[in-house]
Amino acid sequence: MTRILRTSALLAALSLTAVTVSAQKPFAGTPKGVASLTTGKPTVFKVTVTKVELYNGTSFVTLFTGSSQLDLVAAASGAAFPGISSLSLPAGTYTQVRVTFSNSFTMKGSLTSGGTTYYTTATTINSDAASLASTTATDLAEATIANPSWGSLGDPVVQTITVPSQTITTGTAYTPTLNFDIGSALVLNSQLGVFYFTLAAITITLA
Repeated sequence: MTRILRTSALLAALSLTAVTVSAQKPFAGTPKGVASLTTGKPTVFKVTVTKVELYNGTSFVTLFTGSSQLDLVAAASGAAFPGISSLSLPAGTYTQVRVTFSNSFTMKGSLTSGGTTYYTTATTINSDAASLASTTATDLAEATIANPSWGSLGDPVVQTITVPSQTITTGTAYTPTLNFDIGSALVLNSQLGVFYFTLAAITITLA
């Protein structure tokens, strides 16, 4: 399932949630014997966007800069994005969008494998790249983890997307729509009898 959000939704009035995590490293080095058991959609998935830019063939024009955390599950499509919907873009033809976000994702959820349901916990492992899983429902909690393919926890991630040409002239109203595909973002893994959750890379497109 693809969550469709206008770029305006990235500044939605959402409170930052403080999550306590514990950095453990039981899987140092190259993991061996890791099995990915199943994937699914998290019930909470928060991403912090720090910049949104559009390219007009000459330079990138900044639409937003700051720090806005958005829950991609809870946010409604088309929510207001203060300061963006009313922004006057320089005239030109725009062909790319560049999105910068933090490699720090707060997620929560559960997945079932082999008849057993596993829940995310606040305990992080594998250099903050995974959430230790529990089979006890009351242990369900948010965890803040990184996707190791994008670096360490908190590193900036820059994604540049080519889009259909959008010509902007005086008075043109243009509100690009960012699509974050998180339908299979939550991944349940096992290694040597230890069960844990990781995140698949987020696919971002723009319409």
